[in-house]
Amino acid sequence: MRPRLRRAILGIATSAIATGIVWAAFSPVQAHAAAGRIPIVRIGIEPAVASARIGCGGPWKIGVMGGGGAIEDLPAGATWIFTAAGDLLRARDHRGLDRGGGRDTLFVFPGSKDGPPLSVDGKPYRGELLVYASGGDETTVVNVLDIESYLRGVLPGEIGRGLDGGYEALKAQAVAARSYTLAQMNRWRARGFDLLATVDDQVYGGIESERPETDQAVSETCGVVALSDGAPIQAYYSSTCGGMTTTPEEVWGRPALPYLTAHRDAAGPGQEAFCAASPQHRWRETWTGPEIEKILRATLADVTGEKGADRWGPLKDLRLKRRSASYRVEDLEITFAKKRFDLGGDKIRWILRRPTGGPLRSAVVLKIEVARRKGRVTGVGIDGAGYGHGVGLCQMGALGMARAGYDYQRILRFYYRGAQLVRAYERCPA
Repeated sequence: MRPRLRRAILGIATSAIATGIVWAAFSPVQAHAAAGRIPIVRIGIEPAVASARIGCGGPWKIGVMGGGGAIEDLPAGATWIFTAAGDLLRARDHRGLDRGGGRDTLFVFPGSKDGPPLSVDGKPYRGELLVYASGGDETTVVNVLDIESYLRGVLPGEIGRGLDGGYEALKAQAVAARSYTLAQMNRWRARGFDLLATVDDQVYGGIESERPETDQAVSETCGVVALSDGAPIQAYYSSTCGGMTTTPEEVWGRPALPYLTAHRDAAGPGQEAFCAASPQHRWRETWTGPEIEKILRATLADVTGEKGADRWGPLKDLRLKRRSASYRVEDLEITFAKKRFDLGGDKIRWILRRPTGGPLRSAVVLKIEVARRKGRVTGVGIDGAGYGHGVGLCQMGALGMARAGYDYQRILRFYYRGAQLVRAYERCPA
């Protein structure tokens, strides 16, 4: 008879044995912060994969969430491979033995708090892991760790590192990312985690991404959160606003938030934009006629759900009919011989994809030039500004402000107007 994974001794507060993590329904300030504890986050690092390879350079342990019995002790260097068959999770251990399958969520943690970290497909991660089948023959791996450790793996991928004269921008980014995380807790609860490790939330690369200067920025702002009406703000941020920030209503059609306003990215009227040094501050994109027509037939069908793109006829025109106060597209008219579309907001970035395949850098469109021959589009050129959605903190603007002598608190108050900065908890990692 094949050996089966022995059931674990722990209930839902499992990881207290390994690192002191305690599971609780999260209420940002009231629950963890009021108790002086660092909040715990669950990050979907591999939310739907065919297989996951998990190991550790030191001894490690594995058990079943909510199970009764002993934890399986595993030796240093042992690697297990997890796959799924429908909603059944299967495991093959370090000896090559098939350990069977089940619908339980497995809990994985290092043998000691200060020992080598766990690894997932060769990448090391702090904290602990959850592993479960997520349906459709796919496996999900979730990294469970404290928010401060998580931010160490976020900052380098979101704002970079080694920013000459821009250290205060790193600190502002740390507070923005911390606030965003707390505001988004349980966003993906139905899938078993809080945030994704991608641009859908925040880019998180684990230990491999960590750098001394960004670690220091996280440490020096530990616990600092931006609040509005006592709750962590939706601290959106993007690379380059192009000289003017915007609002959630304008970009995504979402409700207004008092701290996310449209305003000039400058110290005052007639002043140069703080993000002017960004290579994305101004840009030009061009397409041949066949390129733009092929792209639009695919993206319009995908974004709008319209079918029959092959029956729309040739592309006749692109016309910028209306822009917002922040120069973002409110109405772009795209005309085929037998079909017309009127679109605006951030979705135009995913419709007007670049020839390289990526989205348009920004919805700030300053000018559109269309070349035609015999009534058909033969080429398109767009002059634009900025990179990303432009809501909230402008990362290159924050860098410009830091270089101009602004501290991180002034930077945050400039981009999140009216937000209050508080230290929500004091017990920070050594």
